[in-house]
Amino acid sequence: MALWVFYTDNFVFGQSGAGNNWVNGHYTKGAGLAYQVLDIVCREAEGYGCLYGFWIAHSLGGGPVPVSVRFRT
Repeated sequence: MALWVFYTDNFVFGQSGAGNNWVNGHYTKGAGLAYQVLDIVCREAEGYGCLYGFWIAHSLGGGPVPVSVRFRT
């Protein structure tokens, strides 16, 4: 039986929503959280000698788009 353990230090979330407004989530509220996500991913990746990949669980409200764009750069 597999046991999943999630570190609470790796959770990133905002205190307010985008109000079902994609532009608001993409350019303002979601963009601010993108840097926090990248910092956590980089910190975790540095701890491994050979990183095969990672998994991001997110909502579909437009907030995660800035993160995926910044991963490409």
